[in-house]
Amino acid sequence: MTNIFLHSFEGRDGRFNFPEGITVDNYGNIFISDTGNHFIRVFTSEGEYIFSFGRYGSQEGEFYMPKGLTCDKEGNIVVCDSWNHRVQVFKFEPKISAQIGLQSKLTNKGKFIYSFGKRGKEEGDFEMPEGVTCDKDGNIVVSDTWNHRVQVFTSKGKFLHSFGKFGRIEGEFRYPTGVTCDYDNNIVVCDTNNDRIQVFSSTGKFLYSFGKYGEELRAFYISNGITCDNNGDYVVCNTEKHCIQVFTNKGKFIREFGNEGQEEGEFDNPSAITCDKNGNYVICDARNYRIQIFKGPSEVPTLLSLCWEKINNYNL
Repeated sequence: MTNIFLHSFEGRDGRFNFPEGITVDNYGNIFISDTGNHFIRVFTSEGEYIFSFGRYGSQEGEFYMPKGLTCDKEGNIVVCDSWNHRVQVFKFEPKISAQIGLQSKLTNKGKFIYSFGKRGKEEGDFEMPEGVTCDKDGNIVVSDTWNHRVQVFTSKGKFLHSFGKFGRIEGEFRYPTGVTCDYDNNIVVCDTNNDRIQVFSSTGKFLYSFGKYGEELRAFYISNGITCDNNGDYVVCNTEKHCIQVFTNKGKFIREFGNEGQEEGEFDNPSAITCDKNGNYVICDARNYRIQIFKGPSEVPTLLSLCWEKINNYNL
């Protein structure tokens, strides 16, 4: 399958300043960590700007280099407030159309609910967390990047367990960043400076890894972002190779697309990726200061698309 370029967009009030985190909520809205500007931008699924929230600082609702984002099972947005060494959670209320029963825009700029974590090395502490996802049980999984481990918390931010330490052997990490959960609830981690992907059970048991450093096809060079698409395949931002690579959930290479450049379909340090409600790939093209969207597989429904269908049926 060829990943066809669909469209791209930039921030409304000036260009993005290194967008390095992205997620899509249950209504299709796209949330982007505008990392260098220290706030979150929100767009419709078509790329129409809605609003931004947050500002530089360390108080509730403020950010210092926010990066990874995810949407939890309640529809809240979970943010890796990376250089504040914490995770913050926000609630948004959708605006429902009486005519079609669908959300058109969000009604507010986000209500701060809670945060967890502080700088340190103990259980529940963080050192520059960069990646976050939620598993099928609603637990929050965080790449604790500079502590070279992954930590798992309840949906309320209570520490459950962690795994990994600094190193190169199986189950060890060197600056893990992007993280996702696959259809089997396995935790899939970009082991960034080891130039590989590692896969663990939901309890943190090492299962397998794939990838190696290199410039040739299938090799990695600083992979920062990962998601699981509608086919259950792993889609990886191969950041320093300026391309996107797709693998089966057993680590078998399928294809790659993109190359270094500024034209449509080209990348300069793609840093984060997610899938929208239609299964399309939505990618932070960080150093081109834009978001690019490509056609993705649509044969198998994702949890996000099932949520979208449920919302449609309920409201109609």
